[in-house]
Amino acid sequence: MAYCTLTGKCRVGLNQPERIIIPRLKMSAKSHEFEVVLQPAAEGGFSVSVPALPGCHTQGETREEALATAKDAIDGYLEVLADEGRPLLRPALIGRVIVAAA
Repeated sequence: MAYCTLTGKCRVGLNQPERIIIPRLKMSAKSHEFEVVLQPAAEGGFSVSVPALPGCHTQGETREEALATAKDAIDGYLEVLADEGRPLLRPALIGRVIVAAA
């Protein structure tokens, strides 16, 4: 479930959130990098969320499809912000916490 197609570059890391770099607006040379969280779904495929963009969620049957639909969802989200004259929110800070195993 994505909004529209956009090409971009992906940096993939094991055990790390995916990083997607896409242009913010077609008229701008700026790019933004977003961390996306891919969660394996019980029924197969992946559920995807974008922590920096509240409510931006998508899915895909494979990791590659999930990343492609994430790009589309992010592009659609940014287009809506631009159409409504709303600014891009400051990204959330993402950290890691290590806890002892129970």
